Amino acid sequence: MAPPVSKLEVKNNVAVASKDLAPGEVILHEAALVSGPGRAGTPLCISCYSIVDGEYYCTECSWQCCGEECEQREVHKEECRVYTEKEIYASWEDVGTQTLSMDFMGAYRLLLAMINEPKLKDLLKLDMNNNLRKERFNIKYYVGCEDVITKYILEKCGLCGFTEEEILTALGLFELLGTPLHNGAKAFHPTTIHMKHSCIPNCYMSVEADQSIYVRASINIAKGEPVTRSLVDVMKCNLFRRRELEKAFFINCDCKRCQDGSEMGTNYGGLIIQEFNNHIFVASNPRDENSPWVSSNVPGAELSGAECCTQMNFLSKRCDEGIEEVGGNAGTIEFILSNPGEWDVLPRTGQVMMDVKKGLIAAYGNRYGSTYDVLDNQKIKNKVEICNEMLELLGKFHPGRNYNAAMLHYEAANAIYGLVTKGDKSLAEEGVKHCEAAAEICEGQEEGSMYDQLKIYVLGIKEEMKA
Repeated sequence: MAPPVSKLEVKNNVAVASKDLAPGEVILHEAALVSGPGRAGTPLCISCYSIVDGEYYCTECSWQCCGEECEQREVHKEECRVYTEKEIYASWEDVGTQTLSMDFMGAYRLLLAMINEPKLKDLLKLDMNNNLRKERFNIKYYVGCEDVITKYILEKCGLCGFTEEEILTALGLFELLGTPLHNGAKAFHPTTIHMKHSCIPNCYMSVEADQSIYVRASINIAKGEPVTRSLVDVMKCNLFRRRELEKAFFINCDCKRCQDGSEMGTNYGGLIIQEFNNHIFVASNPRDENSPWVSSNVPGAELSGAECCTQMNFLSKRCDEGIEEVGGNAGTIEFILSNPGEWDVLPRTGQVMMDVKKGLIAAYGNRYGSTYDVLDNQKIKNKVEICNEMLELLGKFHPGRNYNAAMLHYEAANAIYGLVTKGDKSLAEEGVKHCEAAAEICEGQEEGSMYDQLKIYVLGIKEEMKA
């Protein structure tokens, strides 16, 4: 693993820059303290989190592994002795069926690490909404699940030195703030816990194969300024983003975007109201779904916030379900975008319609029958236009460098390269700029990583487009 890096300091439980930071600069490189399976998932190897076939088990404790190499990994050594001594066995029946038998493991490993590094126990002072989480998880998993796991760790695993409330907090830390890995597993990086959420984040992250995390600056960050991340997709509008934040993370965000119904002037979560000359209405107070919807172009006019939210929810589900039914078929997406329908009340660059357009980014050039060699040139140009629309919005919601922008620049560059190979060089200059933008974002990535390979690819097609 590359050496650790930290240009952060924690003040009042908030991570702030310890020096002035430039776009792309590594702010943090930190190894995972622990990792573990997620909750209510299918049986995984308890060391590498690959899906298991049920053919190999640890020779000591009998938990499922991929093989001898995974059995011997450091992540499993300490707990293996406990599982063997306490007769804690895997209790699942089928490799393809969800199980609750691993739900204790991530928090248990975190608590073991805190015993070895006592200063980490300060994390247990953080508010993880234990009581509210217990209520919510009664529905998400099963009634009393948090108390059941807490008692399991205390009594069955025989863990000493922690109160029930502290174990509940550890469960929350791992479940809510663990970094997602593959197959539902999570890694726990202590420093990132202090990085506050913002719907307009100023950094971006990547997790390496060794589970270490890199955090890089998206924009210039001044010394002493909080380093922020987004826990949800910034390309969701206020209504849906805030619902997810509250439901999944118990956060009632008060960032400037969450206080702006227009979402930086984009009207990203608005509705077109025909009786008011097709002006766009947005929530007057996005932090209250019952607040009236208003338009800057129609002073004094107000619409029912509850009804507008219901309509947005209905239309979003209708579009998602319609596209899912046809497997993301490009023809269906093209029909929605080029024909009148109930979606006419949605702004063309609002979230719901941009979600529809994302389907074309995925379909054009990447699916059988829609590869660039057979795709109509105008459709390829339409894809480039959609990528540019997405990039313009992303520039407001996550300014500067980030991996979503890198992928959009890549998709646009690759589409233009498809045009060039067919003899249409009308967008070649723009294609070169997209290549340069993607390569800049991916500069300094670990050799062989996905984004390092992306950089190599775009720099290659850049030279061909310039020729």
